[in-house]
Amino acid sequence: MLAIDPILPNALMWRAMGKLDAGDLDGADHLMLRASDLGLAFAGLGISAVADARGRNQEAAEALLPPLRAVTRDFPPGSAELLVRGFYGDAEARAKALAVVDAYLTTRPAVVSGIAPYALLRLGQLERGLALFQAAPTKNDAMVFNLLWGPEGRAARALPAFGEFARKAGLADYWERHGAPDLCHRVAPREYRCD
Repeated sequence: MLAIDPILPNALMWRAMGKLDAGDLDGADHLMLRASDLGLAFAGLGISAVADARGRNQEAAEALLPPLRAVTRDFPPGSAELLVRGFYGDAEARAKALAVVDAYLTTRPAVVSGIAPYALLRLGQLERGLALFQAAPTKNDAMVFNLLWGPEGRAARALPAFGEFARKAGLADYWERHGAPDLCHRVAPREYRCD
């Protein structure tokens, strides 16, 4: 894509995520900032991930807030701020953030916002986040998959529940036909272990 359009913001962000996963923080940061300068509203997710990798929590939180405001429109006002505080704060902040997600889920939305499983995963509710995500497509699956396959998803991928998630979400069937991704290996038919 970038060979055809070197300033396509979405492609810049995905290239940056690949660099981030490979440990090239400077390259990822450069491309994320370019995507942001070109108007990609969700570039803050990537800018935040780079800041996270550098241990700059305040910078990561500030970068994450604008994209979270965009994806929490189904939530009460101020929810994005509570979620970000939960991701980077203490136990009390995490509890408040979980309460936001729980209150949203009690409304039983027809299609769940991607921020719900994303937030559960970020808040350490790994099995709950996987179960919610595997139940049905969300309004933003890319946000959750990006988290799961990036460095932040390592703990979730290591869970025994991740194998069940892979089967129920259709990933295991896809991997049976096309081979496992780099972070996973086949241990039995439709059974994979991931790092």
